[in-house]
Amino acid sequence: MIKKLVIFFSLISLGGHLTGCSSASKPEEKDLKFVVKGEMPYIEQRFQECYRIQYEKDPTLRGRVKIKFSINEDGKPFDFSEVKQDLAGKEQSKKALMGCVKDVLLASQFQSMGSLGEDFFEIQYPINFKTGP
Repeated sequence: MIKKLVIFFSLISLGGHLTGCSSASKPEEKDLKFVVKGEMPYIEQRFQECYRIQYEKDPTLRGRVKIKFSINEDGKPFDFSEVKQDLAGKEQSKKALMGCVKDVLLASQFQSMGSLGEDFFEIQYPINFKTGP
């Protein structure tokens, strides 16, 4: 039987924090925070670079997206999708931005999660793309 854990983050500008989880066998929340949140600041910086590149081409590009992806027990992300997209801007810019976000995420590597006792983890992660501080 494949075991999975679903993690939801709440929106805080470009990123989020762990608000809850559920699983038949629940790993320690502090371990999940360490594994997932440890890598996200670096990934978020690369998401922001994706946004900057597209924003230079389309200054009307901004908004929120919620992405969903899974991480296997070796820490490799897979199965990327958009759960919700609320982006303003040209369609071509939105597609290019989300393509870059997908490429960045799937090329990332999280710490191995095999010790947490799950086969994979499903993450839902909101991102707020906007200009300014």
